[in-house]
Amino acid sequence: MNNENIISMKKLLILVAVACLGHLAVFAQKSKDHNFEVAKNLEIFNDIYRMLDVMYVDTLDPNVVIGNGINAMLKGLDPYTEYYPEDKSKDLKMLLTGKYAGIGSVIRYHQRLKRVVIDEPYTNTPSQDAGLKAGDIILTVDGKDIKGMMPTKVTEMLRGEAGTTLELRFLRPGEEKPRTVHITRRIIQLPAIPYYGIMDDGIGYINLNSFTSGCAREMRHALLQLMSQGAKGLVLDIRDNVGGAINEAVDITNLFLPKGVKVVYTKGKQ
Repeated sequence: MNNENIISMKKLLILVAVACLGHLAVFAQKSKDHNFEVAKNLEIFNDIYRMLDVMYVDTLDPNVVIGNGINAMLKGLDPYTEYYPEDKSKDLKMLLTGKYAGIGSVIRYHQRLKRVVIDEPYTNTPSQDAGLKAGDIILTVDGKDIKGMMPTKVTEMLRGEAGTTLELRFLRPGEEKPRTVHITRRIIQLPAIPYYGIMDDGIGYINLNSFTSGCAREMRHALLQLMSQGAKGLVLDIRDNVGGAINEAVDITNLFLPKGVKVVYTKGKQ
């Protein structure tokens, strides 16, 4: 290689290096500008809240006000990014595992009575052990009248730490005198598939109400049972499915789709 070629290659390397340095400088400047904008807007948010806390006519609950701000911020991104504050961590755990501490019963709101009623006590749970039946009208929980309360609020009152006891006063339809029972909360494992079977036309039916840990294994078992009973087709009912773990949902999908089909993908900076 002659000196002229060496000089040309050196020039090329220098040009490439300068170009790379230029890109790095632009990237560093963009990163610096971005960090500046983040810090500036966080400071603005902090100043606004402090001003409201001092000047607003009512006393602010920081958990509510800032929580609303966080939820509004996430709502502007996509439907799938959610915020669970510390006091809602049990809800997230139940969503992923199907486990919670409570009495083990489905409840619903009775519009005419303006009260919550027992809809379905789960088998081998504290609610069934206490003798609760579908249709029982809940009057009080630990002495507090729950008339007009929505099921979500009553659910919070029925749940608690495993081993703690609550007093439930209820009225059974057809009776005039209310009953009172004391129920000790236990860890309840919600069934991911509360029911499966074959309908009269030979079509299999599976009710899948969550994508909790282990539900793919339950789904496979239910499918094999229906196939062994000669099911000609399948209805998979997910109308009341509350969601859960994405890996369980993918594993269930794998039971129905051929190998190599893309089901879902996640994307992020990391």
